[in-house]
This record gives sequence, C-alpha cells and structure tokens, in this order.
Amino acid sequence: MTGSEVEKQATAKLLDQLCTIFRPEDLISRKGAAALCTLFSLIAGLAFWYLFPLGWLNYTTAIICIAVATLICWYVGREVYLRSGSGRRLGIAYFGHRVDRSDWRELKVVLNQLFADSPTANRITIRLIPEAFTRSETGWRQKQEKYHFEAILRVTSSPRADGKAPQFDAQLQPAFKGNLQTEFLKNIHGIMRQLFQPKLEAQELLRRIKLQADSFFNTIVLFVAVQEFAEGRFDDASKCLFHLDSRLAPERKVNDPLRQRIRWLDAVCLVQRTVFEPDQPPVGDDLLRAKDAALLAAQRYGNEFPIFLNGIARICFYAGDLENAIALTRSAMQKSLQPEVAVYTILNFAVLNLFSSNWTLASENFRTLFLHPQFARVDFVALIKFADFTREMGFDSAVYIQVLYRLICKQATDVHLLHDFQEWLGDEPSKDELNTFTNELRRVGMERLRKALEKRKPLSKKLRPDKRGGRKD
Repeated sequence: MTGSEVEKQATAKLLDQLCTIFRPEDLISRKGAAALCTLFSLIAGLAFWYLFPLGWLNYTTAIICIAVATLICWYVGREVYLRSGSGRRLGIAYFGHRVDRSDWRELKVVLNQLFADSPTANRITIRLIPEAFTRSETGWRQKQEKYHFEAILRVTSSPRADGKAPQFDAQLQPAFKGNLQTEFLKNIHGIMRQLFQPKLEAQELLRRIKLQADSFFNTIVLFVAVQEFAEGRFDDASKCLFHLDSRLAPERKVNDPLRQRIRWLDAVCLVQRTVFEPDQPPVGDDLLRAKDAALLAAQRYGNEFPIFLNGIARICFYAGDLENAIALTRSAMQKSLQPEVAVYTILNFAVLNLFSSNWTLASENFRTLFLHPQFARVDFVALIKFADFTREMGFDSAVYIQVLYRLICKQATDVHLLHDFQEWLGDEPSKDELNTFTNELRRVGMERLRKALEKRKPLSKKLRPDKRGGRKD
C-alpha cells in the first residue's frame, strides 16, 4: 500500500469520526458553535504555524479573529436555516436522543416520499432545532414566535433497554390561527399523541426510521388539517383528514376510536358551511360548493354520524334541492338520534313536507313535534327569521309557519299576514288539520293544546281567522 493510499484512508477515517462527533443537532446548538470555533481555530492555527511564521501575539490574534468569524458565520447560517422554507414551517426537537446524520437524512427521504403522494405536498418545511428550545414552556413559545414556526414538535426518546429499540413520545405546541375552542384543541392534541405512537416495534434501524417517519407524517397531516380548518379552508382540511384515515386503514380497524375521531373531524369540515343564520345563506358558487361538500359528507358518514344529516338537508333546501332535503331528513328520522336532535329532525320533516304541498304528512309531524318531550328546546324565535326568509324565496306555504311560529312565541301577528294566511288556507279540506293547530293555539295556548293532543282529544275545526285577524264561530 502506497503512502498516498494510507493518507487517503486516514483522511476518510478522520472525516467519518468528525461526522459521528458533529451530529445534525450539534451544528445548530451552542455546543456545536463552540466546537466548530475550537476546531477551525486549531486548524487555522496549525496552518499559520507551518505556513506563516508569526509572533505569539499575532498568532493569538489571528486565532481569536478566526474564532469570532467562525461564530458569526455559524450564527448567520443557523438563522438562515431556521427562518428559511416555504409553506407551513414545522420545527422538530429531539430530547434525550442523539440523531445520527444518516438517520436524519433517511428520515427526510422517507418523509419526502410520503409528502409527495399526499394533499400536503409542497406545504410543509421541516427544520431540526436544538432541544434547548423546548426545555421550558416559555422558551418554547418564544422560539416559536421568533422563528415563525407554526408548530414545534418535541420528540422525547427513552433509553435503550435490553437491546430493545427506544420508545418515542411527542409533544406538539401548535400556533393554530383562528378561534378554536379549548376542548377542541385538547381533543386534537390527544389524537396527535396517539398518532405519534406506532403500534409496531422494530429492531432494525431502517424499519424503525420508517415507522418514526410514518408517525411524524401522520401527526403533521393532522396538524395541517386543523390549521386549514382554522383558516376556513374546509375542503383542504377534509382532503388531509380523509388521506390520514386511509393511511391508518391497513393497521387499524374501521371501528378503532382513533379512526372514528379522525372521520368525525372530516365530517365536521365537510358540513361546516351548512352553519349560518337562517336569513343569510351562502349564494352562487359558494352555495353550490357547500352543498357538494355536504352531500359528500352524507355519502361518507351518513350512517356513521347521522347527527349531521339535518345540516346537510338544510343546505340542500337552500340550494333548491327539496327532494334530496326530504330524503335526507327521512333517513335521519330512521336513525337513533339524541332527543334534542330528533326534535329538530321532526320539525324539519314537517316543514319540508309543508313546502312540498304534502299537507297530511306535514300535519302529522307537527302533531308529533308538539308532543315531543324536547319541544321546549326548539328556538322558535330564531325560526321566525327562517319562515320570513323562505316566504321571500317563493314558498307560498311558508305563510303557515310565519303565523304558527309567532303564535308559539306569543308574538303579535300582522293583520296583512293573517289575511295572506286565510287566503292560503282557502277551502281545501286537506289543510283543515293544519288550520286546527293554529286556531286551537290561538284559542287555548300551547300548553293546553299539548295536553289535548296527549289525551288524543279531537280538536275544534270550526275556528277560522276572519279578514280582520279575529275569530268567528
């Protein structure tokens, strides 16, 4: 072996040793800065010693200048690294774990592969940060604000025991934009902790890295979904959550609580735009997009989460799809709903049948509504807005609920409204039962009417409002 080959091997061995000494987190920590300054100062000092014979004073000054220059370059380089990146920026800090350079490189490769096929592609920048950033809650928040990270993930590793692979735990401190409720955030953090713990253990390094990358990726996808939700991009949030549930499907059953919670969040994203004031629905393309998203929720989760069917039927009604609205409400009535939800389903079914001119079904469901034990929970004051708005939409039969709701709330009814009501009733016998409810309600009040219905007493049918808004026998 020639002398040059020996020198090459020695140099390669030295570089390998340096790579094991300077791990990725060392290069961005203060300890790493001190080590780099010392190393470069020694190298420069030896170079000056052999190449440029200087006096001790000049020699010492040169070493100090090189150390300071190295420190400045390190600080500038770290700031550029921590502040750079496009899209959503996520920091990862390891605590109690030394990250090998090859491990970190392999982890990034696997993560990039996962991101390439996901809805979060080109939206995430991951930065390894010093574990000192997360030693205290205050410092954690300060560093997050300073470097504009949307979240910092702290990964704690347990020590190896009997040759077993270390266990990883994760804490995430996201800076979600928008007003999210405290309970909602606690639920999200609980899901993130569950996602970070892979169900399988592996002894092989590469397999463990892939499992860890999967855990990282799943946690990040959930974070991105919640962030999209908080910023009002509900379709993007739904895509992320649906992708996450699909990824968990091979290793978790459909009824797994974690997957159920993720699907619930997806359903919430899809039906979020069905929530609005009764007289302020979305219009144009926004209305059609809200309807399409809601129908997708019905297709995916109508059987699993029937509580959302009322809202889906509502947006279909506002979009002019009365047939679909009735079908969805009928489907909801066949599900086991909480009583406080079921009472609104019955009301919706009565009103939708009223609008579709099915007077018999409408009256039967109004009767069921009046007898429901949760009847008092219905906010008829807010529903008066809905009645007035639907009349403006062109539903002539809305005049009935305009009068009915005002009678239930004991509000004065305009003479002109009563006149329109009388004209709508006309002489159709099929509307007699509907007319009976309003007549008896005006005559005896809501409580006595409910008692009469409970006893199945026949209601008077001869009371009919006259043109002046009074009654005649």
